[in-house]
Amino acid sequence: MRAADDSSISTPSGVATSRSAPADGSGADTYDIDAEIRLSRSDLVLTPTITSLPPVSFSFDVHSWAGTGTDEVFVTASGGALDGIDTALDDDATVADYRTVAAFDTERLYRVTVSPDATRLMPAFDAVDAVVREVRSTRDGWSTRAYLSSRSVLATLTDRFRAEDLSFDFARLSRLGAVDDVDDVVLSEGQRELLSAAIDHGYFETPRGISQHDLASMFDVSPSAISQRLRTATGKLVAHNLGAF
Repeated sequence: MRAADDSSISTPSGVATSRSAPADGSGADTYDIDAEIRLSRSDLVLTPTITSLPPVSFSFDVHSWAGTGTDEVFVTASGGALDGIDTALDDDATVADYRTVAAFDTERLYRVTVSPDATRLMPAFDAVDAVVREVRSTRDGWSTRAYLSSRSVLATLTDRFRAEDLSFDFARLSRLGAVDDVDDVVLSEGQRELLSAAIDHGYFETPRGISQHDLASMFDVSPSAISQRLRTATGKLVAHNLGAF
């Protein structure tokens, strides 16, 4: 595979939704379910790179996704150990080619061409009533947050994941706009992002899947700062669940 700098590449203005051709025939006008789905498989796109660089957080630019058969995706890498990304991409069998679109001290944007032998992530959401809002890396794969129109869409996605032999679990299923939505009521956007990253990378597991130092590197702060932020965010959740708010 080949890497080349190309800061002149522009991101296409796609929309990460397939409502125009729903597979289940629902044709829904609203999206009622907020789902967070964690997916993993050894040949899932960019998984070898993700697992080799625990301090780095990756995310898809879902707005650049063009739908079925897309071979190119825009991926943002942030956090620590960015200098090791190019080597990891060179060794990644799921990547046919890549280009650096933009590079900063704590963040890089890549245009990645997916290998024909890799398992793709986004086509699973084609032709269903789903709006993909966010795709970010976990310690062994990807976490996708999407708005779904109905439980039939949920069933369709489950069937597709099983057909692709993807390991999956639903980390979150809730009704959009629910008054008990902790994200909106208790946590700030930054706190939600931090706790999600900590959970995705196994920080709260025994043994830990990521160290406090590596988690701090992902957010470009000191370990003591990340420790304080974690205590504040988890404290809010505990207080909320105990009825203190």
